[in-house]
Amino acid sequence: MPRANIEKPFPEYKWRWAVLTPSESLNQPTALLGVLRVLRNNEGLPASDGAVQQGLSQVQADLNTGITLARGLNRNLLRNSQQYWKATGLLATTQPGIQLTQFGRMVADGDLSREDFAAAVVLEHQLPNIAIEKSSTVQKWNAAGLTIRPLRLLLEICLKLYNHDPTSAYVTKDEVQKVVVPLAGASAGSTECAENILEFREDSNAFNHYPDCAPGSNDHRMVNEFLMFLTHHGFLDRETDYVYRLRAEDIPKLEQLLGSGIESGIIEQTAQSASESGATGNRDSERKLVLVTSRPNQARFRRDVLAAANHSCVLTGERLPEVLEAAHVRPFHLDGSDLVENGICMRRDIHKLFDSGHIRLSGSGAVHTSTAVRSTVSYAQLPSQIVLPPYLDIAQLEWRYRYY
Repeated sequence: MPRANIEKPFPEYKWRWAVLTPSESLNQPTALLGVLRVLRNNEGLPASDGAVQQGLSQVQADLNTGITLARGLNRNLLRNSQQYWKATGLLATTQPGIQLTQFGRMVADGDLSREDFAAAVVLEHQLPNIAIEKSSTVQKWNAAGLTIRPLRLLLEICLKLYNHDPTSAYVTKDEVQKVVVPLAGASAGSTECAENILEFREDSNAFNHYPDCAPGSNDHRMVNEFLMFLTHHGFLDRETDYVYRLRAEDIPKLEQLLGSGIESGIIEQTAQSASESGATGNRDSERKLVLVTSRPNQARFRRDVLAAANHSCVLTGERLPEVLEAAHVRPFHLDGSDLVENGICMRRDIHKLFDSGHIRLSGSGAVHTSTAVRSTVSYAQLPSQIVLPPYLDIAQLEWRYRYY
């Protein structure tokens, strides 16, 4: 049943992902990672330095997101939008010079995979986000005794909906804005939120008395950015502009991720433990959510790539047909083609590590592996340099190295 009486914990209560005026393209993993690596390459320099400007210009040209990243030495992206990197625990400050967090450095360098990054943010990201909020706003949250982990909450709600009925395992932007955000402000848990969503789908008018927690012109966009993050990183499927669905095949992995603990400081602990011992590798195979797209051209793509590569894994030399796969250099869901020059022959386990970001290949053939991979018995002896096949599109490989 909808709550009879429900109020905002304080008048300005809302969910804010990163900035007052969202730039949704910056929430895309390629943009987030591309800019992060520009920051990493220029740590210690002022954000207005020409080298930073040049790096941002290159990202802008390569990604063509429609967002102007390089806006002049005194008006580049980092002057107004650095909160995207602060909000996700990657950037410490740009004053007086650029300084990443240890977590940010490890993500930029590939010591932590993209999936490690996404999992840590899901578990750790909380409101209020002290990295981006004014102290006066944080004080209001604290006075209300309120802390919310929005990404985790949304996934827990989807799991509750799935357990009710697998066909109900989705959320819409309106449901989050009109039901979840008000209830979360009243300290409701995932069970009550899921129950209210089901009732909202039956009679939305019964919720008209719930407070409007997105009154500003951009507030609805900010609410949607939480759902976008979960979609970009493979936790939810975006069926339409407003419907975000949980995949049944991801339920076991998601349950394990959400049951792995919620202690504060997960991002810092993740970076520290990985840098010291590679401990993240023990969790990866169980809790990662991998985007899989089935297409008619896959069989032909595999056949052509394996033939061009002389049926040999580029890293291990393995030739057993049953374990060889064709890995896309530029992912299909990011406009990569099914042409042979966009494929590399890899052993199945190497392909999985390549897709998850634990293995990266540069255009020179240098092999970069994550801390987790380097700490294992099976993969510690992978080569640090390989000869790239002559048919390969090196430009696409460099694109992947910078942005994926």
